[in-house]
Order: sequence, then structure tokens, then C-alpha cells
Amino acid sequence: KAASLCEGSLSAGKTNDLPDFGPGIQILGIHHEPDGFRISVRNLTEKTGHQKAHWDGYKLCQTDYYGREAEDQKKADNGDCTFMKHPYGLYLFRAEKI
Repeated sequence: KAASLCEGSLSAGKTNDLPDFGPGIQILGIHHEPDGFRISVRNLTEKTGHQKAHWDGYKLCQTDYYGREAEDQKKADNGDCTFMKHPYGLYLFRAEKI
């Protein structure tokens, strides 16, 4: 069952509880999975380029629809992920607790 943003361990009231994908990126959904969360986001701008994703206490990884890791990304030791955004693109991420 998909969890809404205000259910479970996520609180919509505190912004640091939500992942940060940088400027121009809208979070479409955060869904509970056995090993963490699956997050879908959208680029609301025409901008292209690398952008950093961060979520306190989580390791982020960009994936395709089937959960395979995307090739064009850089993962940092602290859990951050730098991904390539394209105009109005849709992206999926996996988040695992650190």
C-alpha cells in the first residue's frame, strides 16, 4: 500500500524530514518499500544538468522503472546522489536508511 506524505515515519510539518532534490524538482510521491522508500520526482524546469539529492539519514540512488540503478549518477559516501536532470523529466529514486 502506498503511503501518503503524512503517514508513517514521514511528517509533512518538518521539511528536514523530506528528501531534498534541489531547486526546480517536485516530489510526486514517496512510497514505503520493505527496504526503505521509492520516491518519484519531476523536473519542473527546462534546465539540464547535474543536481544533488540529499535526505538526512538516508542513502539515495537513482533507479529506472524496474529498480535498476541509473548509470548517469554519482553516489557520495554520506548518502547523497548527484543525478542528471533533463527538461521536465521524471525520475525515480530508492532511499535506504543509513
